[in-house]
Amino acid sequence: MTMAINPLGELTAALHEAQDAEVANILKLNSNLIDNHCSPPWLHLAIAAPRNQLILLNLLLDAGAPIEATDKFGATALHVATGTQQSDCLGELLKRGASIDARDRNRKTAIHYAAHNNSPECLDLLLTNGCSRDVADNEGKTSLHIAAREGALAAVNALLLNGASPMLQDHEQRTPLHLTRVPGVAKALVNAGADVTAPDAHGHTPLSNAVDRRPAMVPNLLTSGMAVHGNINDTKLQVFLNLDILTPLGSAALGEMSLLRTMAHRGQYDLLKHPICETFLHLKWLRVYPLFIVKIFIFFGLTISLTANVCLHADFPKKCDTNMTAPELNQSSVVCNGKLWSKCLLIFFLTIITMRQILQLLLRFSSLKSRGSWLELILTICTMIVCSSVVDREQPGGWHHHLSAITVLLSWLQITVLMGHIPQIGIYVHLFKKVSAITVLLS
Repeated sequence: MTMAINPLGELTAALHEAQDAEVANILKLNSNLIDNHCSPPWLHLAIAAPRNQLILLNLLLDAGAPIEATDKFGATALHVATGTQQSDCLGELLKRGASIDARDRNRKTAIHYAAHNNSPECLDLLLTNGCSRDVADNEGKTSLHIAAREGALAAVNALLLNGASPMLQDHEQRTPLHLTRVPGVAKALVNAGADVTAPDAHGHTPLSNAVDRRPAMVPNLLTSGMAVHGNINDTKLQVFLNLDILTPLGSAALGEMSLLRTMAHRGQYDLLKHPICETFLHLKWLRVYPLFIVKIFIFFGLTISLTANVCLHADFPKKCDTNMTAPELNQSSVVCNGKLWSKCLLIFFLTIITMRQILQLLLRFSSLKSRGSWLELILTICTMIVCSSVVDREQPGGWHHHLSAITVLLSWLQITVLMGHIPQIGIYVHLFKKVSAITVLLS
């Protein structure tokens, strides 16, 4: 029994095995064979062959294989040649008139594939033949978005050199700089004019993303805020710093210190030593210094008056009594005056602090996220209770005595915390905290 010969099967098998002579013979004997539909298309099979891809491709094209045939993903032979980084096949397809901006089902063109695979040769062929550099896919991403996301530095440089825009946004308003994880790619994009403060649809900027997840990129992004005019060896060298990159438009709700605070919370102290950050912090300190000194004075007054009031009630619990000897009456009078003045001063400073905290909560409730704000709030509440328990404190013992002692301790702790914010003293307070923590752990 003789088996029927299937030319389609033979041609498919010959392409899979890269038998160019067999392919040429089959096409010669079956001139109309190429008109039959194949999945994947004939040209795709030729490009996917293990060898002799260009020879097979030319044989099929000469036989009339459709150059724009697509597979189930909507990809043409141009997409496949670019995706497999076969620049010789890509060049031949372009010479034969393949549509350079053909899109697949995800609206990607060949340049998206070249950017994804970091193929400078394919990119050069596509750009030289006039492909659209900034065409977007169904997610709004250009080839530069794809290259940046994949960390394809060679592709990024090639695209930027040929005029690709680093400022185009995808459907989530992300620029290529939002997507990259590679410091070298970030540096190339910044040098090309990418904006490190551009917010996406969620309000995140490339700089804030880098601080959160990719700290190695942060120095390159911060450097975009620096400009040098003049010779570096010249005494008239001018250095310009753009501090707005730390407080981009739209970040007012988070506070202008939010980015630097994130660096501190994540232990990225080396980043805080960057000239941009140090300059910003220095100018910020000069601006708030007078108000900060007033704040320290108010809390210091509260602490002194609270300490005096608690100590006087603890050491001299008896009330002033007229049935006393002259020396006792004189001493008691001094003590009573001390109690009265200390309480008046305590109420005065407590009123100021309470009004400040109420105003702060009304303007920015998120301030409660700070541990310092919680310390102030607890201290204020405890001080109010102490002030209202004067009658109880005239009696020895009781919970009010313990609360008074705790409140005094909290007030002095608050003074220590505030003094730690002063740059000249902060290093010693920080050292004290570290040593104390170690001592507690070892004890």
